[in-house]
Amino acid sequence: MTAAVNRVDASLPSGVDGRLLLIIGGLAALSLAVNFVTGGEILAVLGVLIGLGVLGVMWFIPLRWSVSVLLFLCFTLEAPYEAFGLYIFRTPWSIVGTIMLGNLNIVTHVPALLFTGFDVTVAYLFIINWYRRSHGVTMDSAGNTPVARPLLTGISISLSTMAVMVAVGLGTGATVIGALLQIQKLVLSVVFFGILHAAYRGRRDLPTLARILIFAALYRAVMAIYIHRTMRMEDGSPFPCATTHADSSLFAAAVVLLLILRNEEVKGSSHWSRLLAALVILYGIVCNGRRLAWVQIAGSLIIVALMSPWTTLKRRIARVVIVSLPLIGLYIGAGWNNTGSSIFKPVKTMRSILDSKSDGSTEWRDLENMNLVKNISDHPFFGTGYGHEYIEYIILPSVADAYPRFKLAPHNSLIAFVVFAGPGGWAGTFAMVVATVFLAARTYRRSRDPDVRAACMICVVLVFLFLQMTYGDIGVTLWMTTITLGPAMMLAGKLAISSGAYPYKPKARATSLPAGVGAA
Repeated sequence: MTAAVNRVDASLPSGVDGRLLLIIGGLAALSLAVNFVTGGEILAVLGVLIGLGVLGVMWFIPLRWSVSVLLFLCFTLEAPYEAFGLYIFRTPWSIVGTIMLGNLNIVTHVPALLFTGFDVTVAYLFIINWYRRSHGVTMDSAGNTPVARPLLTGISISLSTMAVMVAVGLGTGATVIGALLQIQKLVLSVVFFGILHAAYRGRRDLPTLARILIFAALYRAVMAIYIHRTMRMEDGSPFPCATTHADSSLFAAAVVLLLILRNEEVKGSSHWSRLLAALVILYGIVCNGRRLAWVQIAGSLIIVALMSPWTTLKRRIARVVIVSLPLIGLYIGAGWNNTGSSIFKPVKTMRSILDSKSDGSTEWRDLENMNLVKNISDHPFFGTGYGHEYIEYIILPSVADAYPRFKLAPHNSLIAFVVFAGPGGWAGTFAMVVATVFLAARTYRRSRDPDVRAACMICVVLVFLFLQMTYGDIGVTLWMTTITLGPAMMLAGKLAISSGAYPYKPKARATSLPAGVGAA
C-alpha cells in the first residue's frame, strides 16, 4: 500500500497529496455504493459521510470524550423497540436513535446487518484502544486505575454461566434468537464495562459521569413533560407513558444521586440549581406516568438510609418522617377506597402496586408470576437452559400483539431466570452484580472522600434499580441495563483500588538479568 501511494505521489504534480486523493476517491466510491444499495437515498449517503467524519475525529481524541458522548446518547436517544412516545411522537433526531440502538438492517434494508450502531461504535473504540496501547500512546492509559480482582472473577463466572446455559438450551431445542433476547443486554454490559474501563481513569472522572446522568435525566424529563402536555390519545386522554418505561430507572437514579451528593456534602451539591433539577425530574416522573419509578425511588432511599451514617440531612429527614407518620397514616386510610378524588391519586397508585385486585395490569402480572413458579417446580434444579419459552399453565389474555416474545422474556425476569437457568445458573449469571455491590459497599465504608462515597452509593443504587426493573418490567431486555450496569461495575472496580479498600497486586513482569545473575 505504501509503495502504491509513493508511485502515485511520484506521478502527481508537486503540492498534491496522493493519500488525500485516495481518501477522496474511497469516499466517492463508498458514496456510490451506498447510493446504489439504498436506491438513491441521498440522506443515507450524507449519513454515511457524516458517520465516517465522526469516526475520524474519534481516532484522535481521548477515549473518555468519545465514551462520554456515547453514554449520553444511549441515555437520551429513542430506541426503536422501547415505544418512545408510543411510536406516535418522534424527535427530528430519532433516526440517530434507530441507527445507534436498533439493528442496522432497519435503516439499510440489508438483512445481514443484525447488529446495532452501538455495537459498531464500541468495536471501533476497542480498535482505537488496541492501536494506542500497541504503539505506546499514553493518551488514555496514563493515570488509568485498574479494577479489583473480585469484579473480574464475578464477570468471568457470569459469562461462563451464561455460555453453559445457552449451550444447554440449544442442546434441548431452544433457539439462538431466544437465547440472545434473554442475555444480550447482560453480555453487552460486560463489553461496555471493558471500554469504560479503558476510557475512564477513576476518581478524576466522577464529576463527568454525574453530569451525564443528571443532564440525560433532565432532557428526558423535559421530553416527558412536553409530550404529556401536548400529545393526546384518540379519546383525548394523555399518553399512559409519555417517553418509555425504562426512563423510570433514569429518573430515579438522577433524583437519588442529587440527594446522595447533598447527604455526603459533596462540594456544590447544595446549589439552588440542584434543587431545580430535582424538581424538574420529579415532575417528569409524574408526567411519564409510570408507578414503578416511585417504587424505585422509595427502595433507593431505604438503601441510602441504611448505608449512610447519621448526617445532618439524614437527621432532618428522619425527624420530618417520624412527625408526619400519623398524618401519612390518616391520608392513606382516607384515600384507600376513594378512587374518585384526584387528591388521593398517590394512594391509588400505592394500592395498585400492593393490591393486585385493584388493577388489571398488576393482577395479570401476578398470574404470570404464578406461571413462572409452576415452571420452576417442573425444573427445580437445573432449569431449561436459555432460549426456551416458559409454559403458560394459567391461560391469560394474550399480549402477543404488543409484545410477541413475552414467553421468552416475561415481565418478571428475575423469576424467569430461575426457570431458564435453575438456582445455580441464576446465581452464576448475576455473580458480576454481587461483586459490584460487594466492592461498592466495601469502598463506601473505608473511604472518607465525599465524591468517592457518593459514587459507591450510587453504584449500589444502580444495581438495585436494575434488579427492580428486571423484577417489575422486563428490564433485562432494555438498553438501560447495559448503560447502568456497565458504569456501576467500572466505578466499583476502580474505586476499590484507588481508595485502598481492596489490595492490588500487579502482575510481575519478566526482566532481563545480567548473565552472571541469571547463572547464579
